[in-house]
Amino acid sequence: VEAAKILGIALAADVTSKGVITLDDFQSGDPDGAPTKVWEYAAWFEKHQPVVGGYYVRYEDGYTSFSPAQAFESGYTRIDEE
Repeated sequence: VEAAKILGIALAADVTSKGVITLDDFQSGDPDGAPTKVWEYAAWFEKHQPVVGGYYVRYEDGYTSFSPAQAFESGYTRIDEE
């Protein structure tokens, strides 16, 4: 499981479109360490109801979801890859 705290959410004006989520520490490959941005369809936002401060979670099979901060922080432990 990979996860990153959500720093920002911007939804498109057209609700049938996509929105962007700004994350604090997914590996973006940006040498300046800029936050990662991921795009999700409107249906994802409707299903998961993400909020800033919660976590964007990506599982090994590629499935993505949202977890509220308190639930995530009490249920997971950070493991740094070497």
